Amino acid sequence: MAYARIAWPRQIEMVRIRKQDRIRISDDCVVALDNGERCEGAIRDLSSGGCGVRCVRNPSVQRNGFVALHFTLPDGTRIDGIRAVVRTVRSVGSGALLGCEFHGGDDLLRQDVNFYVTSTLDRMRGAPGSGRRALVIDSREDAIRTLKRALYALHIEMLVADGLVDAGYRLRMSNPVLVFVGNEQTQLSAVELCRIIRTTRGFESVPIFVYGGDSADLEREASEAGADGYFPSLTRIDDIRAAIAARIPATEVASA
Repeated sequence: MAYARIAWPRQIEMVRIRKQDRIRISDDCVVALDNGERCEGAIRDLSSGGCGVRCVRNPSVQRNGFVALHFTLPDGTRIDGIRAVVRTVRSVGSGALLGCEFHGGDDLLRQDVNFYVTSTLDRMRGAPGSGRRALVIDSREDAIRTLKRALYALHIEMLVADGLVDAGYRLRMSNPVLVFVGNEQTQLSAVELCRIIRTTRGFESVPIFVYGGDSADLEREASEAGADGYFPSLTRIDDIRAAIAARIPATEVASA
């Protein structure tokens, strides 16, 4: 057995280990100090727990000082005044690079940041493919079989959401080219879901179809809520495929 004699370190420094994955973004940001000073800059990276901010000038903030950050996420969500503690300050030219850790309250703002980061990372880690996805909001497996076959024939991946919360998450996460809403919903009506999707930032023009049932009133109400089409229960696969193809850009249909 071999032995080695080592010397104790002369100095020990504690450092924080970054636990969260970060994504690269570049969005305008205003850094507000507690003394009323405000400095313009840009978010350079973002995680669920913090971010890096490149300031155009060196603000009068020290390490472990507190700031409020005002910026807009790439998906349009406004983060107005989230509190952060400055963990690092590094001079860069005439400005500074701040390493900020979100701190304290602001639960709703923290949730918005966490949702954006998590959904973006999920997309980045997803399997490579054509990127064409359709979101189906329905919990009934038997009701989506015909729809599944029509989408498969057009080489469109189908994602299924079985509730309102899951639908909201998958809508933002997958950026679908089409949305289908089943007639029988337990939380909100199909018509109300159409109205919500149509007024969601970034999805004002995504094609929406309602399916199931055989009601002329439902077709009219869905159209008034922003739906682009309606399929009764006994619609043929060929008719569904034709309606879908009519709503997809010609270049995507050709590639399918």
